[in-house]
Amino acid sequence: MPYRINRDYNTIKKILSTGKISCVEFYKKDGSLRKMLGRTGVRKDVKGVGLSYVPQEKNLIGFRDVQAQAHRMINVDTIQTIKAQGIEYEVLN
Repeated sequence: MPYRINRDYNTIKKILSTGKISCVEFYKKDGSLRKMLGRTGVRKDVKGVGLSYVPQEKNLIGFRDVQAQAHRMINVDTIQTIKAQGIEYEVLN
């Protein structure tokens, strides 16, 4: 039975910021459900230019997709489940 957590940016960021690989299930912009494996805080393949926006202001979390070997942004408002450090979380609205 998964732990139930509220949809709070700081809570979700803290769960994902362990440096370990996590699994996040969320809805993409086109409405399809996606399951992504990756982790936050990865600096590989970063060009050093920086973003033209602040991700937290748009409720986004930067995530390195280990299968696609690319950086992605996940919208906190669309996250359904998180599995991190062997613990499964269900995100409530």
